[in-house]
Amino acid sequence: MDDLSTNSERKGFNLGAVLRKRGFVLSENAFLGKGRFGKVYKALHIESDKEMAIKIIDKQKLSFTTRFKFLPREIRGWQKLHHRHIVELFHYFEEDQKVFFATQLAEKGDLLSYIQKNGPQTEHLAQSWMWQLVSAVQYMHLQWIAHRDLKLDNILLFSDNNVKISDFGLCRDEILGFPVTKVAELKKISYSSFCKCTYSAASLHGCDTTFLKKSEHELSMTYCGSKAFMAPEVLLALPHPPFKADVWSLGIIAFALLTNRYPFDHRATIIRMIKAQRSRAYRFPERIKISAACRYTIDALLTYDFAMRPTIHQVNSMSRHLHFGYCYGSERTTGRVDGEGGVCCYPVLLINIIVA
Repeated sequence: MDDLSTNSERKGFNLGAVLRKRGFVLSENAFLGKGRFGKVYKALHIESDKEMAIKIIDKQKLSFTTRFKFLPREIRGWQKLHHRHIVELFHYFEEDQKVFFATQLAEKGDLLSYIQKNGPQTEHLAQSWMWQLVSAVQYMHLQWIAHRDLKLDNILLFSDNNVKISDFGLCRDEILGFPVTKVAELKKISYSSFCKCTYSAASLHGCDTTFLKKSEHELSMTYCGSKAFMAPEVLLALPHPPFKADVWSLGIIAFALLTNRYPFDHRATIIRMIKAQRSRAYRFPERIKISAACRYTIDALLTYDFAMRPTIHQVNSMSRHLHFGYCYGSERTTGRVDGEGGVCCYPVLLINIIVA
């Protein structure tokens, strides 16, 4: 059983005192859970009178790479992202070799626990949640951030029955090496040239790179994430665009929401799993009614070849063919990606060119 009397506290670290100094008071039954690199507590922020989740990471327990590469990325990513379907980071501070993230508190926990308890979800509800996730991931990708660890555990459910993406510990930022303010210049590049230059490892070195930095930073080779949600190119540790790996993970999430199972056996060896992914060796349970449009959408997201897999922007804009075009009133507009009611200034065509 985990409580507040931790070893670190007995060695001089007093969690309650540290939080009080920062304007927080630990709530009753404060311990919420333990993650890959830290623990999560519940605390009341005195000034706002709002309960928040406090994620604590002990930097001394992190590997060199995690501490100096992935942790700074998580901090940058979370501070940069503000979207209605991304868990909000309210406060961030460091003390006594520990990093503290004060975030929104998810009253209903994560989707993995919810699905395990409640079983398969209706297509209508899964559709609603998937649109929310697609909206959030599109916003992230427009900020040149790939999550790289999208899974049910990292999607939190709130009291209003909406979902939000959390945990940016494996995110990749500044992928293309230039800011969104230079997007206008991309119109000078043909759609096909941009696609080849950005997403085809085979033709990467032969493409015109006038407006793109020809560097390894454009692609990822990191084996990261959770095996059940990993795209084939990630499992094989091949150079790949991390944006497309996020799209694959969304396909796994959609399948799991509807069936309460994973499409591919993650307990199998990587070779067996790759063979299953390549041959689309998954079946929708006959006892569960899933529309043809929904099956088509999942099939598209789980396209083995990342060059043929749709981008998140294509998933969001191809509402005539894909099934996650579910809307809330006027929110299903072309550019509504910022979560604050604003409209993105880039038209659909340009968005598709940006990360196609």
